[in-house]
Amino acid sequence: MVDPATSRRWFYRALFLVTCGCVLFVQLLPMATIPNRLPGPDALFAVTAAWVYRRPRQVPVILVCAVFFLADILFLRPPGLWTAAAILGTEFLRRQTTSQQETPILLEIVIFSGTFATMVLLSNLILLIFGVGTPGALFLLMHIVVTIAFYPLAIGLCRYGLGVRKPKPGELDTDEAIA
Repeated sequence: MVDPATSRRWFYRALFLVTCGCVLFVQLLPMATIPNRLPGPDALFAVTAAWVYRRPRQVPVILVCAVFFLADILFLRPPGLWTAAAILGTEFLRRQTTSQQETPILLEIVIFSGTFATMVLLSNLILLIFGVGTPGALFLLMHIVVTIAFYPLAIGLCRYGLGVRKPKPGELDTDEAIA
């Protein structure tokens, strides 16, 4: 018989993959025939960051790598660049959760904002170094702001839509115990 904690861990990993698949599907849908001046949020990273910040053991690095590499291929980005940035960003957020269990929501948004802005700027700096065309500074700034504004919605989706919440102080985290 399978241990309930192990099956719960695999359930949440499968739920993460399904959620990321739905986010990718929605982002690939043609919503308008006229190009929009306002860039859309990076919903995939926002949902991943919110999930990692709540339950870091449920989203291993290999899942993050697979999801973001698939996103690189589907969105025709340079393969591996945004994947590497996402891995570095999620690992930074994972380290923040282990050092501070109880973080206020505003501080979490500030940490996410700094992490995401750094990721976007570094990936675009690498593109500039290699001579690949990049969007303008205003577009990048709008992309960062829109993604930061979307992050509370990603938190709400994880918490209320999917049931992924932070462990309460003193609560035994079964994912921590078996990993």
